[in-house]
Amino acid sequence: MSRKSLLAIVTIVVLSPLLLPLRVLVAPGWKITFTDEAGRPLAHIAVVETWQHYSLEDQSHEETRITDGGGTVIFSARVFHSSLLWRFMGCVRQVGRYLFHASCGPYAWLIVGYPKGYGQNDVREFTQAELQWSGGDPPQVTKTVVVHKCKSGGTGLTCS
Repeated sequence: MSRKSLLAIVTIVVLSPLLLPLRVLVAPGWKITFTDEAGRPLAHIAVVETWQHYSLEDQSHEETRITDGGGTVIFSARVFHSSLLWRFMGCVRQVGRYLFHASCGPYAWLIVGYPKGYGQNDVREFTQAELQWSGGDPPQVTKTVVVHKCKSGGTGLTCS
């Protein structure tokens, strides 16, 4: 066997795994329960899940679900199949387009449509209610979020 043939075989063997499509988690499975300060479930709240794998796609996706009678909303995990090389090249493309503002990898978050008069009053309340996920986090998010009455009479993510 010639050196060229051996080099070609070794190159193919080494690079092949980079071309195989692998399962990529883009958004976790979510099971979030919303309660008021007294622990009562908040039913019929609209929750929007948004997700995007910045290395693989240019636009985000979203789905809206409503909490059930127990105040719980469930979203299934979102999965793509992509090779390591394709994800790497996508990240390079992002950096080429956006430089310091580039994002690579998966990211998902939930936006909650709080009922009138409810939301998060301050940073501490907002932090406990934060519903964001990035690739290195666990594949399943189970959490109870306490939704507070707005002291200012406002409503929303932060009472205003």
